[in-house]
Amino acid sequence: MNINEKILYAQLNALVELTNQTSIEDLVDVFVKNITVIFPSKSILLITSHGPKALNRLAFTSKNLGGTVLSLIERIGSLDSTNMFPDDLRAKTIINENEKSNWVQIPINTNIGTVGFVQIAGVHTEKSIFQAEAHIRTFINQVILLSLNERDALTRLYNRSAFHEKLASLLKPVPHQRKSDVARQYVLAFLQIDQVEQIIEQAQLDNVLILISRIITSTFREYDWGFRYDTEAFAIILHECDRDLGALALGRLLKRIQEFDFPTIGQISCSIGFVQLDRNIGFDNIVDQALQAMQQAHILGGNRFLGHVNTH
Repeated sequence: MNINEKILYAQLNALVELTNQTSIEDLVDVFVKNITVIFPSKSILLITSHGPKALNRLAFTSKNLGGTVLSLIERIGSLDSTNMFPDDLRAKTIINENEKSNWVQIPINTNIGTVGFVQIAGVHTEKSIFQAEAHIRTFINQVILLSLNERDALTRLYNRSAFHEKLASLLKPVPHQRKSDVARQYVLAFLQIDQVEQIIEQAQLDNVLILISRIITSTFREYDWGFRYDTEAFAIILHECDRDLGALALGRLLKRIQEFDFPTIGQISCSIGFVQLDRNIGFDNIVDQALQAMQQAHILGGNRFLGHVNTH
C-alpha cells in the first residue's frame, strides 16, 4: 500500500468512525478530532454560529471546539421544519487568500438551514476543504439520526428518555472534582398547564404544547435543556444557574406564557416547580422535590412558580 492509499484508507476510516457513534458526546469528540487532523496544527479552528465576519471579530480566540459544537447541536435538534430555508439561501464555503491572511469558512448546513460555520485560519488546500465538507455532511446526518431517538416528535424538545439520561449525567459522582465542578450549578424545573382539562380537542392541545415548547426554547439559552416530560408536562434544566437566577428565569417564562394569546383558546396559565440540583440527594429525590413544588403551585391556584427548599 503506497502513501496515497494509506491516506485514503485513514480518511475512510475516519468517516466510518463518525457514522458508528451512538451518543452525541462521542460523536462530537470524533468530529472535532477528525477536523483538527484534516488541517495543519498551525491552523486555528473556530466553530461558531456567527457569519463570515466572525473570523476578524473574534480574532481566533476561541479554542473550545467541543463546547461550541454541542451548542450548535442544540440548535439542530430544535429546528422547525415548517420554517424551511430555500436551498439557494444556504451559506456556501468562502475562501480568502491574500498576502496578509489566508482563511476558509465552511458552513454547517442542515436540510432546514445553516446552523454554524467551521472557520480555519492559516494554510489550507482544496483537498483539505473537500475532506472537511465531507466530514461535516456525515456529522450532520449522524446528529439528525441520533436526535430522532431523543427528541419528542411533536414539540422537538428532548423526550422523557433523554431527560433521564441527561439528568443522571449531571448527578453522577465526580471522582476527581475540580474547582469548576464545585462551582457549576443547575436548576431542575417542571411545568404543567393549569387549564388542560378545558382543552377538549386534541388538535388544540397539540397546538398549545407546540407553542409552549417554542416559548421555552426562545426564553432560555441554547445550552439549557427543555424536555417534554409527560403528556401535558415539561421539564427544564438550567445550566450555570443557582436557585436565585433560576427563579428569575422561570419568572420570565411564566410571564411570557401568561401574555401569549393562544389561537382559539386565548390566555392560559401554568404551574412551575423547581429545585437546585444536589448530587447528595440523588436522582429520584431531586425529581420528586421539583414535581412536589409544581403540584403545590397548582394546588395554590396555579399561575405561579415555587421552589423546593433543600434540607440536606
